[in-house]
Amino acid sequence: MSSILADQYVAGMWLGQLEVELLWSIAERRPATTPTRGYRAPSWSWASVDGRVMPGFPCEDSESLLIRVHDSHLDYATDDTTGLITGGWLRILGRLMPLGVSRQARSERNHCIGWEVSINGVPVRCSAKSIHLDVVHERLEECTLFCMPARIRNSGKNIVDVLLLELVDRERGVFRRVGLGSFASEEESYEALWLGLEVQRLSCEEYGDAEQLIRLI
Repeated sequence: MSSILADQYVAGMWLGQLEVELLWSIAERRPATTPTRGYRAPSWSWASVDGRVMPGFPCEDSESLLIRVHDSHLDYATDDTTGLITGGWLRILGRLMPLGVSRQARSERNHCIGWEVSINGVPVRCSAKSIHLDVVHERLEECTLFCMPARIRNSGKNIVDVLLLELVDRERGVFRRVGLGSFASEEESYEALWLGLEVQRLSCEEYGDAEQLIRLI
């Protein structure tokens, strides 16, 4: 299949479309569960969870992408690069921003958990459906969280898809994906996501003019 498509298979996804394919989310209202048989794939791959997954929407305009895959590495159990993975990482370039997330009471109407979200310290309006956690995370508020705006979708109004990340190693700039957020690009979220173009000195491997290079495991 790789030779037919002239592309490289990467943990259940294709390298040529990886920026878009990274924007998968759990299809159910409840987060999925981690595989019961131990490590199966890096956190940025849908193969790392058990549950029904919604793939990233096709990208109609390449300029709407806000992240860029720099490089990746995977360790395999055998010579089969479509088989069992024992470890790996992915490095992406984008705008890394501090993220604050706290749970609200469940809605009486749909029993969904509500969220209070801030990006760069600015509150962002969101609904219960704005946050899609990859797996059940009981201690989310205690984690050091960041986000990286990944794409703008125009579906009548601008929607910003945001990778939700947990800091794993501050010195090396290593993160783990914990979910996907989708926020309407209204006034307050615009301020949080796009203003203040100076790159913050956050946990990352390298700094660019307006972006950071981070490693996802």
